[in-house]
Amino acid sequence: STVTATAQPATSMLNAPTGLILTNISSSSIRANYTAPTGTPPTSYTALVCTNADLTGCLALITGYTSGATINGVTNATNYYVQIAALATGYISSAVSTGPVQG
Repeated sequence: STVTATAQPATSMLNAPTGLILTNISSSSIRANYTAPTGTPPTSYTALVCTNADLTGCLALITGYTSGATINGVTNATNYYVQIAALATGYISSAVSTGPVQG
């Protein structure tokens, strides 16, 4: 008899990061600061950088983002919105968004 292992869907949701604040560093860079969520610790975070509040017009998905890291390549006098997602294997990701901040 053969036993076949199948992947089980993630059923537990991570808590979302909190306290997301965007700041302008220069005309070409911004920064996103957040607090790690309570509960199961995420193994990594992503930052989705967009020009619209509905998270369309996105210019970057940054994997391995850490709180306070510089996001380069933004355009002066353009509004940006950022979504930070907490990720961990076997868990459903959870995200928080904020904005705008001008480049």
